[in-house]
Amino acid sequence: MNYHDKPPEENLTEFIEFVLLGFADLPHLQWYLFGLFLTIYIIILMSNGTIFLITKLDPALQSPMYFFLANFSFLEMCYVSVTLPRMLMDLGTQRRRIPLVPGLPLIQGVTYQIFSLPFCGSKEINHFFCEIPPLVKLACVHTFINDMLLYLVAVLFGIVPFLLILGSYSKIISTILKLPSAASRSKAFSTCSSHVMVVVLFFGSAIIAYLRPKSSHSEETGKVLSLFYTILTPMFNPIIYSLRNKDVIMALRKLLYK
Repeated sequence: MNYHDKPPEENLTEFIEFVLLGFADLPHLQWYLFGLFLTIYIIILMSNGTIFLITKLDPALQSPMYFFLANFSFLEMCYVSVTLPRMLMDLGTQRRRIPLVPGLPLIQGVTYQIFSLPFCGSKEINHFFCEIPPLVKLACVHTFINDMLLYLVAVLFGIVPFLLILGSYSKIISTILKLPSAASRSKAFSTCSSHVMVVVLFFGSAIIAYLRPKSSHSEETGKVLSLFYTILTPMFNPIIYSLRNKDVIMALRKLLYK
């Protein structure tokens, strides 16, 4: 089809749903992947749920820092629950159909812009959730404006927060260097480096997924990068930010021994 031609109306009305391919190219690993991602999902819910619970119940953890950690854990549970249950359902039932824009859009402008595109031809999204870049590929018109809008959103919600976070950690590191004890500096650097690692893992994978040149887009690479920022970092975050904290460990022990 010529991209300059508007597709016939009858072709557009047929596409009321898409198909999420997910990991359909690995048919012999479907149940293995189901078990793996189900285990990861349970770990994420249990670890973040435990942190949320003990920060609410233990009087020793009633400080602003733990208030924000509790909210962070709650948001992590909500965050993974957007994608993982759908992935598990697709792996378990092999029914990968998804209707066109059923939920409440988080970024309404981008969502409206993307789903106002005419879709014709293939309706198979080569991803495990309704990610924007592989969805835009299915449009049968030029998508330059959409691509630019997507890059702008990625810069505003990816690069800018990433740089601000790195800037805050640079201040923390400068404070650590002023500590009088070498043991204190070593302990603080250990904690800080693990925090920076998970921040880089999350933002780095998301920024690469959204901002890499279109000519270098690989759908399989995109899926791998998405696994990092949608599944792996929420699994690591409780360990990095909370479960290495002595106060959290003591509160957890008190809860378990009750």
